[in-house]
Amino acid sequence: MLVFMAIGAAFFMIVLAVQGSVLKTPEAPWGIVSLELAWSTVKAEAILGSWSDVTNSAQQQIFLDFPFIVFYSLSLSLFVAFLSRGRESPLTRFGAKLSWVVLMSAPLDVCENLAMLFMLSREPTNALVLTSSVCAALKFALVLSVFVFAFVRLVCSVARCDSGAAGVHVRNWK
Repeated sequence: MLVFMAIGAAFFMIVLAVQGSVLKTPEAPWGIVSLELAWSTVKAEAILGSWSDVTNSAQQQIFLDFPFIVFYSLSLSLFVAFLSRGRESPLTRFGAKLSWVVLMSAPLDVCENLAMLFMLSREPTNALVLTSSVCAALKFALVLSVFVFAFVRLVCSVARCDSGAAGVHVRNWK
């Protein structure tokens, strides 16, 4: 299941990167992500203005993101669950919880997408821009937490971390 979800996520990531390349402008150097994290109506208006000829591409980008949400959120959750297998420790218990918490990235991404669709079809308002930006920031924080967890898990595997009374400590640094 993890492999299937990861392949689906990679496929949509490539499709989104290719399809969204027209959205990269001086006002939106990160394409759709620039609108996701606009944080102000002034910036959102500037981004949307730079997309006046490619508004349909922006809408397509958001619609393509919906299936991507399913694939990436489940991939991340399954990946963390996979990394949390093995001997029970504070780190693996944390990972087991994180594998569920990271699923919150999906509804956050959906709310962010809906806010952006409203911005594209109407004027960006403070409420829409803040909804999109807060949801995107929280989503990216959850996604980043998976990669931080994976890095810590890798370091602990290499360094042979062990659980002790005070939590995780390192032993045998040979």
